[in-house]
Amino acid sequence: MEKEENKSKKIFEYDFLKAFAMILVIVAHCIYYIVTSKYGGIDYSQGKVITNYIINFLAYFDITIPMPIFFIVSGALFRNTFLSMEKKNEGMKHLAVKKFKKLMIAFFVVSIFYTIPIKYITGYFSNSQNLFSDIFIGQILIQGNTHLWFLPSLYFIFLIAYFIEKKNIKYEKYIIIPITFLLYIIHTKIPVNLILYITKFLFYFYIGYYFEIYKTEIHKFIEKHKKFPIIGFMIALILLAIYMYVERNNFILKLLGKIELMLVNLLSFLFFYNIATKIKQKEIFSKAVDNISKYTFGIYLYSDPLNYIILFLFFNYGNINYFSTTLGVTILFFIRLVVTFGIAFFITYLLKKLKVKYLC
Repeated sequence: MEKEENKSKKIFEYDFLKAFAMILVIVAHCIYYIVTSKYGGIDYSQGKVITNYIINFLAYFDITIPMPIFFIVSGALFRNTFLSMEKKNEGMKHLAVKKFKKLMIAFFVVSIFYTIPIKYITGYFSNSQNLFSDIFIGQILIQGNTHLWFLPSLYFIFLIAYFIEKKNIKYEKYIIIPITFLLYIIHTKIPVNLILYITKFLFYFYIGYYFEIYKTEIHKFIEKHKKFPIIGFMIALILLAIYMYVERNNFILKLLGKIELMLVNLLSFLFFYNIATKIKQKEIFSKAVDNISKYTFGIYLYSDPLNYIILFLFFNYGNINYFSTTLGVTILFFIRLVVTFGIAFFITYLLKKLKVKYLC
């Protein structure tokens, strides 16, 4: 989702991972029927919409994996950004302004003029007792449900990482990973969503940061142990299945669950990164990834709110009983997937043609 500063600095593997993760995010957003919070929401289940084990597993896979991949890639790219800034003697202010333009302008503009109006029209705030408060706290302060939470979270993680790196802490790599891992473990106890997201994903960001530093050594390890990525991914799928069906009713099981998810994300990242290294020499893939990566940010911005429109139309003007069948749910899933991706792509394409900055 984070756009590269310069086309010449593009790294195929990272572009591939961003494009792949973006597709997973869109798929995940096409599965939900219930979105609730204290600041608004929707519930189209009505006790009738059904699902199945395959869709459930797909949902868990899509919810679990893509965002950690985005943060890992962002951390890896930040390593190069930080080195470049040091050479140019650019400081915190430069980074803050630059990232604000790339992330926060899109957050505010898309929230206010796109996401919030769509949610309002489709009944997201229909039960609101204080509309302005629910919109401001839920959508702008991201205490409710908004797909744009990623943008302010990543913005502040960039600033935190820059501050840490400028301190040039002795034995940093032996300190940062344990501390960020601890924050990851306790993040669910934090009531403020922005801080919760930062504490959850700072760990993955620094995994990416150090991955970029030790990338050569990691490549050598994978080259020597060629089966490791695929075996690791198979283990990840098993761990994910275990996580889905084991009830977490005490501290130890909850802790093990978080560790399971962490391993799922890291092993999955390594697997898909390895795939990228294998296909990057083939021109058909390199061109496809290059073309898709140009639109990932915009598609992320504009796709999810379209689900509210589709669900609103189907469940207000369609036959709800049809969606109590596996076939009906599957058909609606693919309709949502094609429509949200297609319209979001068109919006992004149009904005690029009009040369609109920061919104695509």
